[in-house]
Amino acid sequence: MKSKVKVTKMAVGKNEMMTIGDLPRDFMEETGHTLADYSVALGFSENGNPTEMLPIGSGVLVRKGNCQGILTAHHCIHKPGRDLQVGHTAGDTVLLLLKRRQPMKIPPEVLVKHALAVPKTDDFGPDLAFLEILPCPQLGSLQAACSFWNLDKDPTKIAKGFGIVGTPFAVIGFPEVFSQKSVEGLVTRFKMKHMTFYYSIVADGLPARECWDYVEANCLHDEKSDLPKTFAGVSGGPVWGLKIKRDKKTGKFSLLDFALIGIAFFQTGIKNEEQRIRAHFIKSIYRACWKKLK
Repeated sequence: MKSKVKVTKMAVGKNEMMTIGDLPRDFMEETGHTLADYSVALGFSENGNPTEMLPIGSGVLVRKGNCQGILTAHHCIHKPGRDLQVGHTAGDTVLLLLKRRQPMKIPPEVLVKHALAVPKTDDFGPDLAFLEILPCPQLGSLQAACSFWNLDKDPTKIAKGFGIVGTPFAVIGFPEVFSQKSVEGLVTRFKMKHMTFYYSIVADGLPARECWDYVEANCLHDEKSDLPKTFAGVSGGPVWGLKIKRDKKTGKFSLLDFALIGIAFFQTGIKNEEQRIRAHFIKSIYRACWKKLK
């Protein structure tokens, strides 16, 4: 990547600039593994049969006040002609794919669907939804196996620490191009890659519309790129701001801290080998989208 990443020097506490390409692969893999504790792949089945799962996107486990559930993009669970039906026993069973676990089935009667921001346009939305999980055994299992990000944190502090130009960030999700499903008798196996894509915030990558803010990831599809040609399936996935340090003596990289700073929802077309992934940013996911939710 041509963009630069801010890296904190551990020895002197100052900043140095470097490119995304200088980040070691083992560091990127380890960081993605850490952030995977919050991620889910979303699907549903009309009759609860996992062999008939329909994938609908990605999401992140969050809590807001006394509510816990999945923050995602509105268009993932509100599709033309086939909205996700929950809130009653005759609805759709939601299937979650988690890190190193079999799919978890969430019955429709313990789910509440909140349309936080209904899209007016595809490219700028706004496009956010919250799938609340009511107290139930499945929620207890999720709490034991995964992590829920606290959205009651102060967004001003989040913005100061993780929302400025030069800050490295990661877009996380489950691209459909890498998903596979195989059925062998009564056994269904899902292969979905949890993938982490690294970028840094650039000056022209922070657009805003009315009360909604956005952050954009610059993708370069040159001959050396291993990026997928489409990010379908990543919609609804989390964007994480990162604080990285490099040991001056050993050169080893480590993750100092991270914070949820966005939800991905739109990809531009590829033009002159360049593409952008657009996500709702800090103000949108911590405050703006919750104003109408009682």
